[in-house]
Amino acid sequence: MKMRKKAPIRIIGDSMVKTMSSQVKCRMRGSGCTSLSGAKIMDIRKKVEEEAASMEDGMLIIQGGGNSLEYVGEDETRPREGPFYEHLRRSTNRRLQEELLKMKIEWMKEKKGKLNFIDMDSVVDQFSLNEKDGVHLNDAGTARMGRRLCEWMRARSLQLMDQ
Repeated sequence: MKMRKKAPIRIIGDSMVKTMSSQVKCRMRGSGCTSLSGAKIMDIRKKVEEEAASMEDGMLIIQGGGNSLEYVGEDETRPREGPFYEHLRRSTNRRLQEELLKMKIEWMKEKKGKLNFIDMDSVVDQFSLNEKDGVHLNDAGTARMGRRLCEWMRARSLQLMDQ
């Protein structure tokens, strides 16, 4: 989907957003997608701080995964069912939300603009949208996440461009 907006759209995240630029398109100067494969939460935070400093106006979308979490082990996290996996996923999300909340507070202190949160877990968990590794999104998952981001941005007054 191509989007039209009066300001650029920047997407920053780990390997989950690697092909997101093919789903969410904005041709404005300063737009783009930065994928830091294997990036830890703090790596993404540093990149966000760099990008936000140079952005005058625009939409900054941040995606962060659990790359900095302690390795638990394949046997303990697969199959992707059961109480242990659910606890691990929830604790991962809680840690991410805490880190993003800190960023939000700092952002608001500096009055750089509004910061909103979108939870992709509900979109991804409902379907079989992961690669065989159980971590990364397959093509259908990337497309679904891209459509969800487009819907979310449209709700914040973005307009679709005819292809």
